[in-house]
Amino acid sequence: MDHSKRQAKPKVFIDTNIILDVLLKRKPFYDESKRIVDLCRRTIINGYVSQHSVATIWYVIRREFEDATCRTLMMSFLSFLDIAGAKKDQILDAVNNDAFPDFEDCLQDECAFSVDADYIITRNKKDFAAAKVQAVYPEEFVVA
Repeated sequence: MDHSKRQAKPKVFIDTNIILDVLLKRKPFYDESKRIVDLCRRTIINGYVSQHSVATIWYVIRREFEDATCRTLMMSFLSFLDIAGAKKDQILDAVNNDAFPDFEDCLQDECAFSVDADYIITRNKKDFAAAKVQAVYPEEFVVA
């Protein structure tokens, strides 16, 4: 994705799996996912995660890390990522949208749409075939 024609920084919605790849150093996904997170950290792009992703991430990492470490990791990530949430009407839209095989992915799309994201960055692009916001793999996302 070439953003050279755009004036503003790209606004990306980061799927849960990308954050977990970085926190858990999951191979072979770590390097590309970390590159996306680093672009957000350096404010080259504006990164968003959903409110429900924060809960899911916490649930997963608490099995790997002590409570204090989980809190430190989450505070670090939330210092440079913004939170996207869905309102009731968007959640109802997701509930009624049978084009998505996975409700959570549909809800992610609603959250991305709510912040006017340019892209959803995910490792499961095929799951977002019916998305309002274009999904891309981390390795497809290029900042000029």
